[in-house]
Amino acid sequence: MVINNILKVTNVLDKIIFALEKIFYPFIQLVRGRFTSSLTNLKRLPYTAIRYIQERIFKLLHSKPLSQNDYLKIRSFYISKKLLLIIFIAFFILLYIFLKFSPLSYLTVTTLSEDAKELKTFSGKVILLDKDGGVKYEGKLTEGQYTGKGKLYDGKGNLIYEGQFDKGAINGQGTLFHSNGAVRYEGVFSNGEFKGQGKLYDENGNVVYVGEFNSGAYAGQGKLYYPGGKIKYEGGFQNGEYNGQGKLYDENDKTLYQGEFANGAYSGQGKLYYDSGKIKYEGGFQNGEYNGQGKLYDENGALVYQGEFNNGNYGGQGKLFNEKGALVYQGEFTNGAFSGQGKQFHPGGKIKYEGEFKNGEYNGQGKLYDEKGILFYQGEFKNGEYNGQGKLYDEKGILFYQGEFKDGAYTGEGKLFNENSELVYQGTLKDGVFSGDGKELYQNGNVKYKGAFKDGIYNGSGELYDENGVLLYKGNFENGLYSGEGTAYNANGTPRYTGNFARGIYDGKGKMFDDSGNLLYEGEFKNGSYQPAQTAEPAQPQ
Repeated sequence: MVINNILKVTNVLDKIIFALEKIFYPFIQLVRGRFTSSLTNLKRLPYTAIRYIQERIFKLLHSKPLSQNDYLKIRSFYISKKLLLIIFIAFFILLYIFLKFSPLSYLTVTTLSEDAKELKTFSGKVILLDKDGGVKYEGKLTEGQYTGKGKLYDGKGNLIYEGQFDKGAINGQGTLFHSNGAVRYEGVFSNGEFKGQGKLYDENGNVVYVGEFNSGAYAGQGKLYYPGGKIKYEGGFQNGEYNGQGKLYDENDKTLYQGEFANGAYSGQGKLYYDSGKIKYEGGFQNGEYNGQGKLYDENGALVYQGEFNNGNYGGQGKLFNEKGALVYQGEFTNGAFSGQGKQFHPGGKIKYEGEFKNGEYNGQGKLYDEKGILFYQGEFKNGEYNGQGKLYDEKGILFYQGEFKDGAYTGEGKLFNENSELVYQGTLKDGVFSGDGKELYQNGNVKYKGAFKDGIYNGSGELYDENGVLLYKGNFENGLYSGEGTAYNANGTPRYTGNFARGIYDGKGKMFDDSGNLLYEGEFKNGSYQPAQTAEPAQPQ
């Protein structure tokens, strides 16, 4: 339509020029003569005409006026009528020459098919059609390649790109569209990929990303958005992932994380927040997990842990606190549990345990203290219980057992002491009671019993003594009583009875002696008496 309007104007100007030629024939002939020789060079023709008219106007301006009628008075100025006429004529002549002889190819658009032979060498504006006749490209070509501003369409006629091209590729500022016509990306391109500053949108027109791109991916500084338009992340990117310093937000604009990123995950120094906005963790991260030195807080802002982390768990040296801020544990951790050397504390702040841990339990050498700080166990632990060699103390810190433990109970060889630290028992124990060979002692240190025990009672072969160390009985015991073969002794150490016992009394074959050791009776005994004579002296039970 533009070209048609220009041609109409040209026809009108032809008529004007024809009428003017009759009046100014000599002048027109001169102008045409000057321009005829230059028509072969169409691009220079307008400039040649302009220079000629400038020369004519210059001469007219310097010619002397002949009379006042040759001027037109405008206010206080006089302007030559001849000059005005020449300027008017020159304007239309220039317009005529420009429209008549200048190339208008830049105003025309050529339609070509994508399989046209001349496409490879074509330069100029073009509408490029695909094999089905649909518009594929609209814009400029240089030797068959997209160049400058242009538009790309899909096979359905939908605009997919509008912007700059260079050497056949999308390069420079441009806009990419979704299939529904909504803007997908607007910004800088390089060889068809997003590069430099740009904006990315979803199909509903919501901003997805604003910032820098490289090779089609987020790279450099930028902002990522939720579908609702709120910022999800702002900071550094690399290869489309969070990288470097940045901030991560939830959909309510609350900060989730602030710090360093690598490969899309928290890595380096940073801070993690609760929904309330209070700090949850501050310190080192690696692959999205706590790593290195850091501090962990509860939702009330109280410090929970301070120290080293490994793969998201307490790992290395650290301190654990309760909700009141009191120290609970100080020492080594592995996979979030006490492991290695450490100290555990009572709520009041006194030390509870110091020693070795494994999987959160006492394991290895250690010491246990009560809430007053008094030591009540020292020795080996396994799975949180006394196990192996150890010492147990009463509430006053006085030793009352030393020896072997198993599963928290006295088991194996050990020694028991009274409140005066005097040895009460030495020997074998099982589940906290005398069992096996052992010695029971009086408070004065003399042996009361030595021999076999079962469930804390004399059972089996043994010897019983009084407090002065005098032997009272030597033989077999059952449930704490003389039973089976044995010998009872007088206070002077001579045998009083030797033979069989039952439930602590003479029963069966035996011999009875006087205090001097002389045999009084040898034979059968029944319920402590010999038969059939008068009743013998009963045995002395335990």
